[in-house]
Amino acid sequence: MEIIIEMLVEVFLELILTALAEGIGALVVTIDGDKKLKNTLKLIFTYSILILTIFLIVMSLIYSKEFLTIIATSYMLSILILRLIKRINIDKFHNKVLDILVSIFKRIINYGYPIVLIVFSSIYLSKVSALVSIIIISSVALFKISINNEYAYARFLYYNYETKDELYRSIGIVMRLAELNHVPSIHMLAISRLEGKTLKDEKEAFKLFKKASKKGFLPSLFYLGQAYFFGQGVDKNVSKGLKIINKVSKKGFSAAKIFLANYYLGAYEEIQDYEKAFNYYNAALKSNNPNGYYGLANMYLQGWYVKKDVNEAFKNYDIASSYEIIDATLMCAHLLISKQVEETDKYKAINYYKKASYHKDPEGMYFYGTHLILGKDCTQDKEEGYRLINEAALLGNEDAQKIINGKRDLKNGN
Repeated sequence: MEIIIEMLVEVFLELILTALAEGIGALVVTIDGDKKLKNTLKLIFTYSILILTIFLIVMSLIYSKEFLTIIATSYMLSILILRLIKRINIDKFHNKVLDILVSIFKRIINYGYPIVLIVFSSIYLSKVSALVSIIIISSVALFKISINNEYAYARFLYYNYETKDELYRSIGIVMRLAELNHVPSIHMLAISRLEGKTLKDEKEAFKLFKKASKKGFLPSLFYLGQAYFFGQGVDKNVSKGLKIINKVSKKGFSAAKIFLANYYLGAYEEIQDYEKAFNYYNAALKSNNPNGYYGLANMYLQGWYVKKDVNEAFKNYDIASSYEIIDATLMCAHLLISKQVEETDKYKAINYYKKASYHKDPEGMYFYGTHLILGKDCTQDKEEGYRLINEAALLGNEDAQKIINGKRDLKNGN
């Protein structure tokens, strides 16, 4: 009984520490003053927490008589560090190195602690009932972690598959996890049915989105709203769809904010409210969605609600491009090539096209390919240029198809 009470107290402490981490992180993120002040505060908070962590673990090892307290305390503090790193670096979430390091550290923690707990329990716990409880709890934790990691693998395969076998393997994993009532897998299975990469069934997708949304999964609730809005797998009901999407937006789901911003720009219906669109794009940025930069860039470029400012548009496109939003990357290149902005580095424009090409964007392949063929503002490489043109044509780029079919001549740059 004492063990159970102690574990409940530790869970309560974890909640307090988590709230503390979120609060500190939110405070740091919302500072909009001098960048030096912001970076200084980040440094102070980071090292303060690290020092506190080391101090508490050492004190636990010296004075604690219960190994369970040591393990639980160090685990909670490790999770606290991870959450703080994520929060205080929220404006750098596109930092791939940081993401990889955090992911590795998180996996070590999540797999290591339950195993350590089982090992130490079997060595030091004399009460069989307490030992059994620890083993069961730790085993359940390991099972849950393994499911989440398997889902992450399936999701990666689905969006980065190179062969049909990899695609079908990802769907197979997701279907198996969905049968275990794993909510993210139910959601992803719904997406696969909606997109139809293997089997298109909008009605089935709608049912799955509804099932996951009832369990409080916001992405599914958002897709459910879109299903009603567009009539995907259910009778079209724009007002009901908007009501659901507004609800999701108010709960902080950034994709819903982007949807509403696009809606008020007139992307889906003949309705325009540029002020609302502008506010929703900014709200999306506060929710850490970089698509907000792309939306604001379009508004500055066209002069919607704000004064037309091509340089401000380029600035926002450039930021969006750094987050791998390829449409923004292409816009940066187009603005540079057309000399509409103060920046005049043509070689930089070619690099934007190269980046889009690397991401298998047909338009990027076409433009980068033509520059390579002509040797315009870059080192000439006809072989690579025509390879890219061919690939762009296969992906449906009409300009590339005209070159392949002999309807366009690049010799004179036409």
